[in-house]
Amino acid sequence: MGYGRLQARMAAAGHSLEILTPERFPWVSRPHPRVAVVLYPLAVAWYLWRRRSAYDIALFHSYAGWVFHLAKGRTRTMTVFHGIETLQFQALDADHRAQGRRLSWRFRVTHGWLMDRWLAWSSRRSDWVTCLNSEEQRFLLDRGWATASRVSLLRHGVPDGFFVDDRTYAPQATRILFVSQWVERKGLRFLVSAFTQLARRRPDVQLWCVGTRNGDERVLADFPEDVRSRVTNVPTITQDEVTEWYQRADLFVHTAINEAYGRAIAEAMAGGLPIVCTPVGVARELLRDGESVLTVPIGDHEAVVAAIERLADDQALRTRLGRGARAAAATLRASSRDNQVFELIVATARRRSDR
Repeated sequence: MGYGRLQARMAAAGHSLEILTPERFPWVSRPHPRVAVVLYPLAVAWYLWRRRSAYDIALFHSYAGWVFHLAKGRTRTMTVFHGIETLQFQALDADHRAQGRRLSWRFRVTHGWLMDRWLAWSSRRSDWVTCLNSEEQRFLLDRGWATASRVSLLRHGVPDGFFVDDRTYAPQATRILFVSQWVERKGLRFLVSAFTQLARRRPDVQLWCVGTRNGDERVLADFPEDVRSRVTNVPTITQDEVTEWYQRADLFVHTAINEAYGRAIAEAMAGGLPIVCTPVGVARELLRDGESVLTVPIGDHEAVVAAIERLADDQALRTRLGRGARAAAATLRASSRDNQVFELIVATARRRSDR
C-alpha cells in the first residue's frame, strides 16, 4: 500500500489522511532501538486518545494499535498486516534451529511471545483486518484473530513505471539482480553461497544487490574475497533509479526464507524479468514453476545455482518465463489496488460492528 498515493486519493474524494510514523515520536528510540517496539504503540495510543473525536477510522500497521485497542471507544479501526510477525518469527526460528543455533532470548521474548499476544489482541479488537496472502488469511482465521466477515486479502500495487511491455532478452544472462534489505530472513547465506559457486564457474557473471540499506563493509564482507569485485552494492535508491536496475538486469533472484508479499518480486514481474525465487509471497500466489518462474526450495543454494545456470544460456526459456511473469503482474497495478484500499477504508468507517 502506498500511503502517499492513498493520501492523495482520499484528498481528491474530499477526505483527509494523517500519517503517523515513528519519526513523529523521536523519543521512543532514544533509550535503545529495541525499546521502540514497546514504546511506539504507547506513543500512538496517547496521540490518538487525545484526538480520537477528530477521526472516523484509524489504520494500524501490525502491532502498532494494540495499546489503543485497550480502550478504543467508538473509533473504527483496521489492522493492516504487511507480513504477520508471528509467521516471520517461526520461519527465522526454524532456520536457526536447522543450523544448530538459537535466537537471542530477548528476541524470542519480544518477537516470539509478546508480539504474538499484541497482534492477537489488536486483530480481535479491530473492525477489519487485511493481510497479503492466503497463508496469512488462513492463519488469522485458524487462530481466531479475525472472522471471515472482517478480513481481506489485500496485495500491494506496483506503480506504472515498473511495467515493461517490450523487454528484449539477451542471448546470455550475466547480470543477476537482488533487490532487498540485507537482513537474515531474505536468505542471504543461500544467496552468497550460490553466487560464490556461480562466480567461480562463470567469469562473466555479476550480482547487483540493490536497496540493501547497508554499506559495502557489511554486504561485500559476506562474500569471499575472490568474488567481491563481481558484486555491486547499492544501499539506498529512489523509485525511478530502481526501475533502471530492473531494466538493465538479465534475471532476478530472491532467496527469502519467509515473505508475506515480496514487493521486489512483484516489481520484477511487472518488468518482465525471468525470476528465480523461493516459494514465498506473491511468487507462490501468482507464479507457476516452469511457466512464469523457476521455483527453488528454501535454503537450497545448489538449487539456486542450477536454476540460474539453466537460465543463463537459454534465451527462449528466459523469454517465456519473463513474459509469463509480466502477464501475471497485470492484476497488480497500483491504481486499481489504491482504489480497492480506499473503498475498504470508507466502508469500514461507515459499517456497524458485528462483534
